[in-house]
Amino acid sequence: PPSPGRPRSKEASWTYTGNANAWSIMSADQELGYVYLPIEAPTADYFGGHRLGDNLFSSSLVCLDARTGEMVWYYQLVHHDIFDYDTASAPLLLDVEVEGQPVRAVAQVTKQAYVYVFDRVTGDLWLADVGQNALEEVHLALAPLRGGLNFGWNIMEGSECFPPVVPRCSSEGLQIPLAEYGRDHGCSITGGYVYRGRIYPGLAGAYVFGDYCSGRLWTLQLDAQGAWQMVQRANLNIRISSFGEGGDGELYLTDDAGGRLLRLTAVNEPPSG
Repeated sequence: PPSPGRPRSKEASWTYTGNANAWSIMSADQELGYVYLPIEAPTADYFGGHRLGDNLFSSSLVCLDARTGEMVWYYQLVHHDIFDYDTASAPLLLDVEVEGQPVRAVAQVTKQAYVYVFDRVTGDLWLADVGQNALEEVHLALAPLRGGLNFGWNIMEGSECFPPVVPRCSSEGLQIPLAEYGRDHGCSITGGYVYRGRIYPGLAGAYVFGDYCSGRLWTLQLDAQGAWQMVQRANLNIRISSFGEGGDGELYLTDDAGGRLLRLTAVNEPPSG
């Protein structure tokens, strides 16, 4: 691979911009002796238009040999990251099977929509989008997927103009959220999964998600009239940091504060309050 000391840039822009480091959590495969680094954008939190070129190794997943420090491989997720789409989550190490053969895999969750989840039955794409300072939102892009969808930022935050303006901003050509909630219910949405398990048939096809700050858990599901209904199922009083899906379609969630992995159980009626 190219030299880490001279990232591919134009007009030597690497000489006058900040470094790109791994500020998030790194992951390691002890058997392989490899460590995986989620690398941020250079001069993070600042507009990057002055950083010419690809800014190689920034906004990337980089694999290093922990014994020698040498680079094994890399993949740049965003070329010339000008809007701080840095790699904010820890790489996930997975053991999967491909065509009957075991494969050691690593998955990287990206920052653009917090988490991308494909419905494994329909191919629809669900996006839980963390808001700026007022609204958290859920989008649904139906299969077959096409490129060029505009989910509104930074013209709108959720269904509202950002910042609020008079006269109202135009939402023409923008994807309006399927559901949203404000700061009275939480502050950072955590995307989940469409339920495809068998234990709770009443939740079949429901999108399950939560909020990191409040610990509230919701489902988003079509009713008999074909309208989407967002229903609060629980207030868990935990830090919901991620969701997972078992091979049987049953769902799990992680508690960042308590360091726990919890299995999702059905709630027949939404709690009051």
